[in-house]
Amino acid sequence: MEPILQVQHLTHTYSVGTPFQRSAVEDMSFDVYDGEFLGIIGHTGSGKSTLIQHLNGLLRPTSGQILLHGKDIWAEPKKIRDVRFQVGLVFQYPEYQLFEETVYKDIAFGPINQGKTGEELDRCVREAARLVGIRDDQLDKSPFELSGGQKRRVALAGVIAMEPKVLILDEPSAGLDPAGRENLLANIRDIHRNRGTTILMVSHSMDEVAQNVDRILVLKSAHVLMSGTPKEVFARADELLSAGLDVPQVTRVAMRLRQQGLPIDPAVYTVQDLEKELLAKYGGVTAQALVESALGHVHLLNDCNFDNICISVKCSNVPVNMRAYQLLRAQTDYPLHLGVTEAGTPTMGILKSAMGIGGLLCLGIGDTVRVSLTADPVEEVRAAKQILSAAGVRRFGPNLVSCPTCGRTQYDMIPIAREVERRLESCDKNITVAVMGCVVNGPGEAAAADVGIAGGKGEGLVFRRGEILYKVPEEKLVDALMEEIEKL
Repeated sequence: MEPILQVQHLTHTYSVGTPFQRSAVEDMSFDVYDGEFLGIIGHTGSGKSTLIQHLNGLLRPTSGQILLHGKDIWAEPKKIRDVRFQVGLVFQYPEYQLFEETVYKDIAFGPINQGKTGEELDRCVREAARLVGIRDDQLDKSPFELSGGQKRRVALAGVIAMEPKVLILDEPSAGLDPAGRENLLANIRDIHRNRGTTILMVSHSMDEVAQNVDRILVLKSAHVLMSGTPKEVFARADELLSAGLDVPQVTRVAMRLRQQGLPIDPAVYTVQDLEKELLAKYGGVTAQALVESALGHVHLLNDCNFDNICISVKCSNVPVNMRAYQLLRAQTDYPLHLGVTEAGTPTMGILKSAMGIGGLLCLGIGDTVRVSLTADPVEEVRAAKQILSAAGVRRFGPNLVSCPTCGRTQYDMIPIAREVERRLESCDKNITVAVMGCVVNGPGEAAAADVGIAGGKGEGLVFRRGEILYKVPEEKLVDALMEEIEKL
């Protein structure tokens, strides 16, 4: 792969010949390859901002060279403006540089200065807008009517519209909320993937760098401390921390697990990498692997003096799920959030959830729950309430008990039981209601019920706590039962 940019022995010294003289960049050399995504990290004062301003000629080196396509960008100083069209630089908080009447005009400002007009200008503006997620109907709006995240996209589009070969981004997600940050980073990934643009991204977020770039350049005190792939750089986490830099959160978890004697690869820097390590150790998804992963994250939070934590180790395998929560409860007193993930449609999903969640609740394990179904969320809430009621943890109205049909059943019990269940949906009384199959054993078997019915041939009994109250025709059984419930 050929380098598109080459930094050769670059030094930049401020305030030369004064008591305040200092070199922000000193004898720095590295290559940037065509089409790569390079991350640049370093603590404040390491030389990041000074470096990137040299790459498109905003600053002139005190000594050394910047080569673009093998040519010194300062070989012909009068043509430095052409370099800036090829190497686009988006400063931190670029939205403060917007000034035109409409979004369209702001994006078009750079291409117009390149000499683009007519259809070519319109194409550049609209393609750049689409790449950063700006809709056509927003182009005629004032940029000052947009949200902070949208303004930043407009500023980014203004540079992209000039179709630079290299795009340099200085802290592109700074100040954005999590959703806005991820949306913008997704736009940047799309630009890199769809256009093949070489991208250099300066960031303080190690997680952003780890998840997006191909290679990392680490700066310290005006020099290059290290360079390599994310795996190579974050494998030297101890060096990064000693240099005053951070590492991805997952790398911190892996470091803590290694401190506990677990054989975790020091080069772990994403969640996927960490889980691969645990899967390799245990030979698959096991209860022990789930617990180890969860406790690693807990230790990370504890190291930050944070312990307001609720832990979840949900999985789709019910026996593994239950075992994991039992192991976790034995090792920690933190609240546990129960669930069976990817449980499926209501037919099987409710059954899995009843076993996986209800079984743990009956053991006294669990503090919050979530039933996950491929269904309307209302069904999830209804199932959760039913599980809590069945486990005796919470009551949400009547508890309906009904016996199976057998040879002694002499009335059409199934539709009657379903009708009772339907009518009880609007009842909020914490009572037990019984629908029993026969008049011989029904009242006695359901003696603990607050009220109930038992059927015979063409008629049935209404009873309360095992005591028979009266007999009614079969077609009036449900109405009679509901009248007794109203009296309670």
